[in-house]
Amino acid sequence: MSRVNKSRIVLIDGNSLVQQSVNYLATAFNNVYGAGNYEYKNIAVDGQTTTDMIADLDKEVAKYLSRYRDVTLVVQEIRNEIAVNGATGIQAAQKMEDYCQAVKLLCPNVDIFVVLTSASYSPGGVLPVLSEIPTANSLLAASTSGNIDYTIDLYNYDNFSNPTIKPPFSNDSVHYENSANGRGLQSDFIANQVALIKP
Repeated sequence: MSRVNKSRIVLIDGNSLVQQSVNYLATAFNNVYGAGNYEYKNIAVDGQTTTDMIADLDKEVAKYLSRYRDVTLVVQEIRNEIAVNGATGIQAAQKMEDYCQAVKLLCPNVDIFVVLTSASYSPGGVLPVLSEIPTANSLLAASTSGNIDYTIDLYNYDNFSNPTIKPPFSNDSVHYENSANGRGLQSDFIANQVALIKP
């Protein structure tokens, strides 16, 4: 039986920064919305770029958009677009705009929350990821395209702008520590920010 007209779903999309926090995010959203009062689905993928997300949109996202009256999409990804695909901050921000626009074309009433990604060092310092992230975040925060409904400023939240602090970062200075003060802190912040806008 199709789950048509469910009242609410929270979809999480992005890269390993939200994929690895799948259980923490589920707990955080249960805390703000109450277990059983909404559907939760984390479709983030380790190593995924924003370009990958656009390519997978019909397979990974579209099937959920028409089944629910109230759709919240939380997305965190620009880092891999920079680190893997070599995009500049400007290009990474535009790619996220493209993703959000594609989602809106599929489901105009979806509420899209873009997480302004935390700082991080690229592996071995090969790519200037750390310097490009603030540019992308600034452009996304200032977006007037109508494709991005809200931004969640994780970049400037507590210690997430400094990847040398452990926790919240793990030893790779990219991912969050698997602890309440790492992935738990990230997840609680995201869920609480969403609930402030959509109680």
